[in-house]
Amino acid sequence: MSNLGNLITILLAMIVGLIVLTLICLLTIFLNPNVFFNPLSPDRATALAATRLAGVPTATFTPPPA
Repeated sequence: MSNLGNLITILLAMIVGLIVLTLICLLTIFLNPNVFFNPLSPDRATALAATRLAGVPTATFTPPPA
């Protein structure tokens, strides 16, 4: 029974450690959204949106056939 208790203690410690690591990462992203491990950083999203908008052709008027 002691081995099972040790295993549960180790698993709980790992889960708590992962939760703390996740909270640290989320707090870092909240304080600095342009950090390198943020997949949704505002700088990258703005650059992608500007690139997409620049490639859109402009509408031109075509006169109706006579």
